[in-house]
Amino acid sequence: MKVLMITIFFYFAFCSCTDNNYNIVRHELTNYYVQQNFETYKTVYDELGKSVDDMVLRHIESVRGQIGNEYQIDSFIIFNKERSKLFTTINTSLKKNYGASDLIQTLYGVKIKDRWYLFFGYNLIAMRDGYKKDKFKPLTWEELSYMAREQFFRQFISFDGNSSLVIHEDALNKFINAENIGGTRVSANGTEEVRLLRLYNYKQSRVIDIIEYKELLEHKVDSIEYEESQYDNEFHQDQIINFEQPVFDSKQWKEFVKRKNGT
Repeated sequence: MKVLMITIFFYFAFCSCTDNNYNIVRHELTNYYVQQNFETYKTVYDELGKSVDDMVLRHIESVRGQIGNEYQIDSFIIFNKERSKLFTTINTSLKKNYGASDLIQTLYGVKIKDRWYLFFGYNLIAMRDGYKKDKFKPLTWEELSYMAREQFFRQFISFDGNSSLVIHEDALNKFINAENIGGTRVSANGTEEVRLLRLYNYKQSRVIDIIEYKELLEHKVDSIEYEESQYDNEFHQDQIINFEQPVFDSKQWKEFVKRKNGT
């Protein structure tokens, strides 16, 4: 377990609770982590981005949600101690669909012989309703990052009060493996490395046909596989119940955005 003692002085009061519910204060802590550490993994971030771009160009099935849409890999990337496994999300704006949701997907990375192999995990249908009053206004990249970290990162991070970010490196090691990433698609034969490479090659062989690809570009078909959605609605309801207004419309959020943008 890695404990990062990150203390920030905010313009608003700290919450005195010690549970791991995500909030704006804790979101600023994760942003501070990125600010302090991003340069140490920028080359990895760039490599992951190039991998996704290449998969989009090759019409790989795993990136059907990104085809025809704008997307970004979240800048908050966490690693195990050996820096051989990583976890983050890819956040996708569905503003061209004129709907009321966006898309967040988990990303797992495994380093084998100095190369990062990227695997897509669960989807989150990021419903804007409840987070902002105007549900037809696309989420900003910062808002998507907030939702991603609220919903997906909490299995690998926690907060000691509101002053310390704790990264659970052991949880990363335990969860990121061929069985959890690939499920029943992965044969039990071979070493863990062999199984992961077999899974990667299988995923890379799954290509969308040209007709569906054109339909995705024109937004004539749904780009999201709903059966893989992993949205913790009960958790979200616990989060928003304490707000008089949706979090992204709150004064606290607007002040945070101003501070981050230096305005």
